Amino acid sequence: MGCSILSGSPTASTGVIIKALLLLLSLTAVFIAPAQANSNLRAMNNSAFSRFSAADQALMRAQIDKAVVAETEGQSFEWKSDKSRAKGVVTPLARGRFRDMDCRNLRIQNSWGNQRDEGVFRFCKQPSGQWGLTGPVQE
Repeated sequence: MGCSILSGSPTASTGVIIKALLLLLSLTAVFIAPAQANSNLRAMNNSAFSRFSAADQALMRAQIDKAVVAETEGQSFEWKSDKSRAKGVVTPLARGRFRDMDCRNLRIQNSWGNQRDEGVFRFCKQPSGQWGLTGPVQE
C-alpha cells in the first residue's frame, strides 16, 4: 500500500497547518525527554495542551495507546481529568505504511475549559514495538 492515505492534501489552509504544527509540538512533548518537553511547552503558552499536567498527559497517552491498535476506524476513545479542566477524544482513522513501518492516523482533540486544539497525526510502530508520533497529517 502506498503512502497516499498518510500524506494528506496539499491544499490545507495556512491556519490549519499552523494549528496542526502547534498540536504536533504539544504531542511531541509527551514522547520526548522531560527537559525538551518543558522547552516545547513554554513555546506553546496559548494551547490547551500547555495547561495539561503530567497526569493529564498520561490520560491522553493511554487513549492514544488504545486507539493505535483499535480494530475499527472511527471509534472514539475519550478521556477526562477528575483533577483539572483537561479532556479529549482520540479517534483512530486510516492505517497504512510509511517509511516501511505500519502506521495509523489518529484525530486528536484536546481541550482545557473552552480552549480547544485538534489535528490528525500519524503514529508508526517503531522497530522496538512501541508506537511513536511521526508527524501531522494535512486533511
